[in-house]
This record gives sequence, C-alpha cells and structure tokens, in this order.
Amino acid sequence: MKRIFYILGLTLLLAIITNNAFTQTVPPPPPPPNPGNSSPGPVGGSAALGGGLALLVLMAVSYGVIKYMKKQAPAESEIN
Repeated sequence: MKRIFYILGLTLLLAIITNNAFTQTVPPPPPPPNPGNSSPGPVGGSAALGGGLALLVLMAVSYGVIKYMKKQAPAESEIN
C-alpha cells in the first residue's frame, strides 16, 4: 500500500513539473499590424502544445506504473 502512494505521488509530481515546464512564462510580443489580413492566426498554440505534451507524458507514466504494479503483484497461486 505504501508503494502505491509513493508511485502516485511521483506521478503527480512529474505531472506538475511537466505542466510548469511547458507553460509560457513571458507573453510573446504582439505581431506587427497587417491591414491586408484580418485573421490573427492561431492563438495559444504553444500553450496548447505544452498541455498536450504534458498529458501525453502523464499517460505514458501512468501506463508504465500500471504495468509495473501488475508485474510486481503476487500470482494467485502464491496467495493461497
């Protein structure tokens, strides 16, 4: 039981670190005015990419933790 909380804590810590690493700390400078084009382009693309990457890393770590826990679980013949 102690190992489960340890692994969950590490996963949560990794998610927080990953999320903070990919968030924008300094806002980008405003684009120069372009009177011929009214479309501002994609907004928040870098932040969305960072969030998606953080989610992907979290999912991969969770998958690895589940596989590790299943591998470490005692077989049914060992329990009885």
